[in-house]
Amino acid sequence: MRDAVGVDSKMQPIVSDTGYRHILMMKDGRAMIAGTRIKVELIVIATNHHKLSPEEICKYWPVLNMGQVHSALAYYYDNKEEVERLIKEGDEIVEEMRRQNEPAQREFERRMKARAAERRKAKAEEKVTA
Repeated sequence: MRDAVGVDSKMQPIVSDTGYRHILMMKDGRAMIAGTRIKVELIVIATNHHKLSPEEICKYWPVLNMGQVHSALAYYYDNKEEVERLIKEGDEIVEEMRRQNEPAQREFERRMKARAAERRKAKAEEKVTA
């Protein structure tokens, strides 16, 4: 829901109206469902990647109604190249973060395995002394 000063009910700045009911263009250039923090991209991923129907999306996100979901999908189909570009950019950022975090993740896993082995050894020693 928009007010007269150009912010939605969650106080997110609006750059422009998209011409689609329920869809607002945010300052960062991403289309979002009005009154929520849900990006059109998320609806597209739920539909195309996770194969959720609009009804299933509404069950998963009870804050959404069918009109909002269908409006998000209409926006996507009319702006497919741009929305897919944004999804791809997001995927690339996530992949880069995974690559950067990989050494720390391996070290964490090594420490957790060592800790688990110590616990198993301590339990085995308790059984022997009991």
